[in-house]
Amino acid sequence: MDEDLRNNQIDGADDVADKENESPEMVFEDVQSEEENDESGDSFSDNEEDSAIDEDVVVEDINSSEDDVLEDEEDTFDDEKEAADDDQDDINDESTDSDDDLDGEDDLDDIEDDDLDVEGKKNKGSRGKNKQRNLKRGFKIVPHEPEEDTNPSLKLYNEMVRHTYNYDESGIPLNGLSSGRADEIYECVRGDYPELFWLCSWTIRGDFIYLVYRCRKPNGDIDKKQIEKKLHELKVGSKFFTHGITRRTDPYKALITIYKRLILAIDYDELGSEAGIDEDFSADDKIRSLHSAIIRHKVVCAGYAAAMQYLLQQVGIPCAYVSSEDINKVGHAFNIVKIGKYCYYLDATWGDMSNTKYGDKDNDIVLYEYCCVSFSDFCKTSPKDLHNHIPKRKYYPWFKKDLKANRHEYYRYRKCFISRYNEDELVRIFVTCAKEYNPKEDGRFSVSFRCTTVELLRQVLSMIQNPSNYARILNKAKTILGKNKRAAKLFDNRIDKYVYGESAVISIIYKKED
Repeated sequence: MDEDLRNNQIDGADDVADKENESPEMVFEDVQSEEENDESGDSFSDNEEDSAIDEDVVVEDINSSEDDVLEDEEDTFDDEKEAADDDQDDINDESTDSDDDLDGEDDLDDIEDDDLDVEGKKNKGSRGKNKQRNLKRGFKIVPHEPEEDTNPSLKLYNEMVRHTYNYDESGIPLNGLSSGRADEIYECVRGDYPELFWLCSWTIRGDFIYLVYRCRKPNGDIDKKQIEKKLHELKVGSKFFTHGITRRTDPYKALITIYKRLILAIDYDELGSEAGIDEDFSADDKIRSLHSAIIRHKVVCAGYAAAMQYLLQQVGIPCAYVSSEDINKVGHAFNIVKIGKYCYYLDATWGDMSNTKYGDKDNDIVLYEYCCVSFSDFCKTSPKDLHNHIPKRKYYPWFKKDLKANRHEYYRYRKCFISRYNEDELVRIFVTCAKEYNPKEDGRFSVSFRCTTVELLRQVLSMIQNPSNYARILNKAKTILGKNKRAAKLFDNRIDKYVYGESAVISIIYKKED
């Protein structure tokens, strides 16, 4: 794909403002050089730590309406979960009452403020500023840009967004663009707008491209009320994942909070995939859509990635949806996130051990093997699965370079990273995991850490699995914990399982408390 097309969503507003004449690849190279010049093992300084979302990483408020979560609850979201629960109980009544409003010009709560054009630049103010009542929703979200008159790719991109928001099934002129180019632009729109869950495909007839939508009535018409109701449900349901996060919350902590909540709420829906529930065009894609992730809580990888992107962007953290290379037309979806000036890979699907095929088994376990990792750590997987962590070259040519930063890698950030076997270091990690454990947010208790190599992992694992060694480690840890009986008691539970692999991460999962 041409490098001037794919939106580089992971670049923050400040970065893009400084580089508005540069291509996405140039912006990426600058980020890359910053990473290479920074020593990965350095500790944080006061100036370098990303202390507030509203400083360098805020991309502008995502929602533009008066009752937006980030505008109305500027300093605290502590009461929002309760409000969300109340709203959820009344969701059918509310959505019915608000259908006319949502279908009109005034309710734009479910859209983002910033339009990312197809050249990877922020189009500040391109959404939500034009409030003329004679315009349809699509033109309010993406007003006409003068550059469209000379840039057919940008023109097609914007028209796809407008048509989708307007439920418009009329043809869009290709203006000389090939079908391959149109497909690339379509994938950009799908990747940039996870909330457009009813957009599913396209077809070309003559010199026009026609978008294909889901959510159909029995007579074949678009079910606008169903879509508007689900957009409202998205707005309400997302508050559960973001409550307690304010503009002053450290962006990395906000990311980890959303990551944990999403994994604990969602189950990987292998049963739904095998049953083909995604083939029902009377509704959205039930195993891949953003709505299914936030409301139904049962999806496959595409739903995890769409939800991470949508929720992180709501709290001002730049996040891109990324498709992998595929084998036999079967691929994977994950994210690239940006914390401060650093970009990382993130795979929430592989952080979740749940599966609808096995009921509630392991749905309370959160893994962090691929949470904010460099490309080299992202590729530490079995050879047969490696393609699942390679960004699709057709759509992401500039991501072929390694993202080397690791200062926000989960285990290094928590100092749960070991480069050689040292029992005292293991004791310290056991103590850290017990002291920091929050049963309300963290799922089932576990002790996990990353090793530098798989060989070291095997050595450490063999030592821990020795009963006498394990007992000695626990005794030392409990001694250090002293009067912290709550933390010390966590080790009274028996070990349920060890989870480890090519990532060189060991997770010691304990049984549920009796």
